[in-house]
Amino acid sequence: MFAICVAFVKLSTYGMLFWLPSYAEENLGYNNTDVAFIAISFDVGTMLGSILLGLLTDYTYKKRSPVAFFGLVIGSGLFFMVVFLTDESKYIIFALIFCIGFVVGGIFNIVAATAAADLAKGKALKGNDKALGTVSGILDGSGSLGAAFGSLIIGQISQVSWPGVFIFLACSVLVSSLPMLKVLFKEAKEIRELMRKRRNN
Repeated sequence: MFAICVAFVKLSTYGMLFWLPSYAEENLGYNNTDVAFIAISFDVGTMLGSILLGLLTDYTYKKRSPVAFFGLVIGSGLFFMVVFLTDESKYIIFALIFCIGFVVGGIFNIVAATAAADLAKGKALKGNDKALGTVSGILDGSGSLGAAFGSLIIGQISQVSWPGVFIFLACSVLVSSLPMLKVLFKEAKEIRELMRKRRNN
């Protein structure tokens, strides 16, 4: 489940990194300075999102799925908003791209960085260093595969419709949230139990 999530989130994140400048130049008609600013907006959003959303997951008893799931659902909505706000002020576009970086880029870094470590704490992998290496390889490999195929698909869609690119990215982010549902239900119960014990103590 984590591998599927990482694959689609990395697809969306790298799709933005690679294709955002082309979108800004070809579809929005931005000059070189504005293209640089829109790319920076995504990068700064990703950096801040990684820190602040990571901190938030620590406050939820180090359970990543609640923040990851709802963050990805919000991120999907933000991608859809790009389609409808293309003609708005460039500062609105910069802010929207920043928010996408904050949520989607931040969640990608959290999931990619902590999933293997969190899985290693489970009963199935506890104390099995060889299995941990395999899990890390599966996560990294699936993410790279998602990014590679995503770039190929985006390249084809961009020749027809730039709004179609963002609809594709929105759907990819939404798909990435679905495998988290099972983990979300499990960890939500664990959080409730931990909160109940904390109140009793």
